Amino acid sequence: MDGLSDLKLLTIAEVAELLRVHRATVSRLLKSGELPYCAIGGRRLVRAQDIRVFIDGHTMNAPGSVGSRTGGQP
Repeated sequence: MDGLSDLKLLTIAEVAELLRVHRATVSRLLKSGELPYCAIGGRRLVRAQDIRVFIDGHTMNAPGSVGSRTGGQP
């Protein structure tokens, strides 16, 4: 499987544990498209790299620092 050795798919329960949120929250993120997933055999699986992108996109900096997210503004 060339190029797939670094591919890791996580279940909704595993994603919830990593993000420290309820499984229902992860399901809402998947349904809204905020967190991409693969549908395989009736299961929704999330690529580990997509979780990293999601976290990076939701990281808040300290107020007043360069690039801080305040009031919904970049």
